[in-house]
Order: sequence, then C-alpha cells, then structure tokens
Amino acid sequence: MEKKQETMSNWSCVTQLLESEQRPIELGKYHSCLTHQAPGKMLSSLSYYKFAAKMIGTGKHVLDVGCNEGLGSWVVAKECGYCKGIDCDQEAIEVASRNFQDPTVTFEALDFLAMPPELYDATINFDVIEHIDPKVAPAFIKKLADSLTDNGVTVIGTANGATLPLTQKEPINLYTHDKLYKELSSFFEHVFLFAANEELIHMGSLPLASYFIALCCRPKR
Repeated sequence: MEKKQETMSNWSCVTQLLESEQRPIELGKYHSCLTHQAPGKMLSSLSYYKFAAKMIGTGKHVLDVGCNEGLGSWVVAKECGYCKGIDCDQEAIEVASRNFQDPTVTFEALDFLAMPPELYDATINFDVIEHIDPKVAPAFIKKLADSLTDNGVTVIGTANGATLPLTQKEPINLYTHDKLYKELSSFFEHVFLFAANEELIHMGSLPLASYFIALCCRPKR
C-alpha cells in the first residue's frame, strides 16, 4: 500500500509539471478525421516530415507549403530552427496558430503562387502537387526553386499514382517516379528519389513504393 501511494505521489509530480509547462494541442477537423479513420496515415505523414527535417539540417529557415494544421511544420521547426507554414485553408491555419505559439514557427493563410518573393534555406510540401492542375505544376515547382537560396533544397512528397486503387484516384495530377524525376530535374541540378511504404522510407524499388519523397538540390537559375 505504501509503495502504491509513493508511486501515485511521484506520478502526481509529473502531471503537475506537464499541466504547468505545456499547452494542450487541439486537433482540427483534418487530423481528428485521420485519428479516427486512418491513424497510420497521420503517423506516416509525421515520419516524412521528420525525414525532411533530417535532410535539411539544423539552423535553417524552412517554408512548408500546404502545411494544413501545422503538426509537420512544428516537427520541422523543432529540428531545423524555424519553419513558416502556409496554406490556402484559413480554418487549418487558425488551428495551427492556436496550437503552436512559438517564435520558431509561424503560419499564414495565402496562395503560394501569389506569395511575394522571399528566400529560404529549404522548401517542403507533402501531398500537395498531385492536387495541382498539370498545366500549373511546372510553375509551382519553379516557385519552390525560386524561393530558395543558391544552395537550398526542396523536399516533395506525393503518392505513387501507379499503385493507387482506381477508387482512390481522386487527385488530378498523379505521378509515377519517372514523371516526377523528369519534372523536378527541369528546375534542380540534382534530384534524389526515395521510396516510402507507410512510415518506412528506403532506397528500394520505386515502382513498388506507395509514396515518393524527392530531395531536390541546387535550384537552376
């Protein structure tokens, strides 16, 4: 009995510390839906953000295009030093801004293609390019490149269109690994493609991957 009371007392100190120092995180509509219906997808998404942060490195200014509710932007900010998340979804940006009030991360609702020129060490976007009209996609990629310093990098993630079930082919701009490499190589000196299956990122067979992550280095000027 005494041992149990001692354990409860020790845990009480932990909960008091958490309550006094941490802000609660409120999941918005998007991440609440994923938590209920596809929690694995949310975990995979966060693992891709973590991978991007490791590729970018510390002490960097990063732009997250299509940040949604900002969980990934926060992961990048903690690892890299600073991240600005932008999205055209005003409600998602409001959720992100409430959750993450810290000088290392900021959020703004705006259209990336209409965004004023500003240079970053890295730009990232996940699950965005497949929803962009194929005629506009080159301008989108060019904008990512033009938003970088000369030695900047871009990390782009998108589903493998060739492996999506027919019932899920809702995006308007599906990519195979060949198509993705070709488009990105028009705007970057070096493009490295990684395969991903759920949260596992690897250098295995690209055609069999469910997801692609492209690391693009040195924008062409």
